[in-house]
Amino acid sequence: MLFKNIIPEFQNFDVTITEPNLDEMWYTLDSGLHNYTFEEIRTIDQSAWDAASAGSITLTFYARDMIDILVLPRLL
Repeated sequence: MLFKNIIPEFQNFDVTITEPNLDEMWYTLDSGLHNYTFEEIRTIDQSAWDAASAGSITLTFYARDMIDILVLPRLL
């Protein structure tokens, strides 16, 4: 997907993580060099898009529960 000049309404995302002890969720566009936490507002950070190089981007989501277990959401 190429999103260099993205239209703002396409920056929204919906992630459902079923974890009773969920503590933190975040995403990265650059293999973890920069991480962006999210809760209610589920919009890709504009500065992240601006800084992304042209071409393909892998958007990876992560979550951690309260006992520090990393949860990797599956993409459906």
